[in-house]
Amino acid sequence: TLNAGEHYQFANNLYNLITSSLPVTVMQYAEGVSCGGPGDPFQVLLYPIEQSLESITFNAFQTPLVNDFWINILVETVDVPNVVLDGTNIAVSFSPFPSDPSYSYARVNVTQGDHTLNTPGGSLATVYGWGNAESFGYCAGAALKDLTNDFAIISSPTCTDDVIQFEAIPDPSTSGFSWDYGDGSPTQTGINSTHNFANAGTFDVTLTKHKTGACDVQIVKPVDIFELPIDITQPDTAVCIGSTIDLNIPVSDTFVVERINDCGDITYNRIHIQYDSIYWSTGDVGRNIQVTPTSDTMIYAYGEQFGSICRAVDSVFIEVIEPLADFAFNDACQTDSICLTDQSTSSAPYNISRYSIDGNLLVNNELDYCFLNNVPGNYDIELFIETDIGCKDSITKTVEVFSQPDADFDFVNACDQESIQFQSTAVPNIGSIIDYQWDIDTDGTTDYSVANFGHTYTQDGLFDVEHIVINSHGCSDTIVKEISVYALPNAVFTVDAVCEDTTTTFTNTSNVNPVDADVITNYEWTFGDGNSSSLENPNHDYLTENIYNAKLLVITNHGCRDSVTHPVSVFPQPSVGFTATNACLGFENVFDDETTISNAYTTNTLTTWEWSFDDGNGSVNQNTNHLYSGSGIYNVQLIVGTDNGCVDSITQQVEVYNQPTADFNFTNACDHEDVEMVSTANSNGGTIDHYFWDIDNNGNVDYTINPAAH
Repeated sequence: TLNAGEHYQFANNLYNLITSSLPVTVMQYAEGVSCGGPGDPFQVLLYPIEQSLESITFNAFQTPLVNDFWINILVETVDVPNVVLDGTNIAVSFSPFPSDPSYSYARVNVTQGDHTLNTPGGSLATVYGWGNAESFGYCAGAALKDLTNDFAIISSPTCTDDVIQFEAIPDPSTSGFSWDYGDGSPTQTGINSTHNFANAGTFDVTLTKHKTGACDVQIVKPVDIFELPIDITQPDTAVCIGSTIDLNIPVSDTFVVERINDCGDITYNRIHIQYDSIYWSTGDVGRNIQVTPTSDTMIYAYGEQFGSICRAVDSVFIEVIEPLADFAFNDACQTDSICLTDQSTSSAPYNISRYSIDGNLLVNNELDYCFLNNVPGNYDIELFIETDIGCKDSITKTVEVFSQPDADFDFVNACDQESIQFQSTAVPNIGSIIDYQWDIDTDGTTDYSVANFGHTYTQDGLFDVEHIVINSHGCSDTIVKEISVYALPNAVFTVDAVCEDTTTTFTNTSNVNPVDADVITNYEWTFGDGNSSSLENPNHDYLTENIYNAKLLVITNHGCRDSVTHPVSVFPQPSVGFTATNACLGFENVFDDETTISNAYTTNTLTTWEWSFDDGNGSVNQNTNHLYSGSGIYNVQLIVGTDNGCVDSITQQVEVYNQPTADFNFTNACDHEDVEMVSTANSNGGTIDHYFWDIDNNGNVDYTINPAAH
């Protein structure tokens, strides 16, 4: 018996259970051997078993001298199967605690570094390190708990309807205890109570301690209620009818418990369950059975533990596969496909299949398959199927192959907008041809249904013509031939308007868009005046004015032709003429244009005049005068042009006379006597035929005779 403030010290190397009626502190002290040698003094604070943790992470410290590490672990014996260190179950390392077999202990060697210990239900762990002149020890962790305000849960976790015992810690200051199990059931009273939960789940059990002269205290703990697992190792499966299958259950099953600790963190613990009794819906018992189902079957396995009303249940569905091979087919013509359509039945897919024809493999793993057999006759076709688990079946059927006709036809290519004649030359081979089908542009539409016909295409080009024939056995043949609709040439030429009696050039610009090496090979020109040419670009002289219709006909190497006609305007030449006066030297010659132009077929206007006076001078006026500097005969040329560019000219002579040399003789006389005057003028060519006398030189002519007297 110790009083408050007193301590007790003892030394041994045994397993010790220390209990007290009031809170106490316990310290473990390790003595060193000497100043040197192994170990070094250290002390470890020991925690009560009520402060166990379910998940602990600790470190075996790295020091220069420590080389041995271990951990001492204390757990409730019921939790031993679930203790996991660094992912490995270490249940085999535990032994019952001598003073209280409801607890078990283990000493487990570890390596330096970090480690994790998981124990559903909780554990206390102390970590040690030992070396030369160095050692350490420390508690790996403890839950913060009020050791007075607490209660124990006996048999948790457990299953539905199992009785669980709850035991509170005696407390003289508490006048009463009440229990709320968190499942909606009535509250119970008393320091200890029992309860069974009807449903699976995690329930918060609340103990309320009623204090005398103080506030009530509430303690809350979770209780895990489970539907216990059992696992048939064989998953849902399928077998062939008549097959036997093994079913078994492993020695122990596990499941994971999820908890939220006092710090609000989620932890996971794996629980191990071992069943004392296993039985099956087939009437068998034990962990291993064999079944041979004849139809789809659901088999149940049940696991029970002694002392518990819980029963674990698992089931496996076994599908019984009985494949029945079947297929549909069509009799076919020798160039048509024989199509095999799978009509097999099976509750499971078949991953192996094959068709054989007359004992020879036709195809693997194609259940819907079409093939050609161009030899007429009867053939045995077998379908074999097998599922992924080896269930098999087969069936054989006979198909027949008929002869087919030979399609063919004749035709002659033609030019665009000309009819092409088509004539079927098909041979039925058996029976007769009962149907002719023509698709003249391979657009999938039947255009004609007769043996022979003519068709005019609306455009040139290369066209595939499809001809289908069907004989009286329903067999058909198809042939496609390419026909040519030769292009029409496009006749085009240019020609300029021209003046009459002038050469004009006809320029051919005809073209053809080749379909089948089409080229223009022939040119036929008619000029509209009775003349023609076969040259590609001819020249031609029109002799008289008119508007002529010139025509070009072009022909290709395939005989396709086109023509075009253009009017050619031939303008008239002006009819040039003029009048001119002869003049004496010193006087102007007068030139008057008398040119005319025809407007009989075209509209023409005189627009230009060019005079050349044969003395180096000229004029561009229509009518003009000219003063020559010397006498003589001059060749005067007039060139006249029209608005259409036609030009003509004429040359005429004009003469410029020399002036006569005037002179006269006279005889002086007395007053009132006549003075006779006789002209001695020189005509300088020609004849003087006029004389003019001005007696008093006043500008008036007095006499016009020679001689004259005054």
